[in-house]
Amino acid sequence: MPALFPSRLFNMSFSYDPTLSNTVSKIRFRIGDKSEPALLTDEEILAQFDMCSSNIDETSAVLCENLAAEFAKKCDQSVGSVSINYSQLSVRFSEIAASIRRSTQKNAVGIPWLGGSSIDEMETEAERTDINQPNFVINMMKDQ
Repeated sequence: MPALFPSRLFNMSFSYDPTLSNTVSKIRFRIGDKSEPALLTDEEILAQFDMCSSNIDETSAVLCENLAAEFAKKCDQSVGSVSINYSQLSVRFSEIAASIRRSTQKNAVGIPWLGGSSIDEMETEAERTDINQPNFVINMMKDQ
């Protein structure tokens, strides 16, 4: 049976600190890659972190998508009573990536709003007494 984690054959580094004191540990925690043999090396995580503009959530989601794609390429295998279901791993990592992206969107700064695009909206906003009206609205038509 081929090696499950070929990157570990090349003696690449693995580190995980349960206190999440560093970036690699935070990302490993987020994607569930906390024990050896690791799915990703520290170098792979840091390279992706750099490509994602140092964004932990984006890095975690992209790495999960990459792992899902990697496992999707492999066939499920069975030898006697032992089996490896790569397809389940692929589905699970896709779900984790989607979950990370959803949680990131919930915490987004905001969605742009185009105010005053309908007359009803403009009239409703103009009648509100709980907001300060701009000076040009208050004094508009004052000379007439």
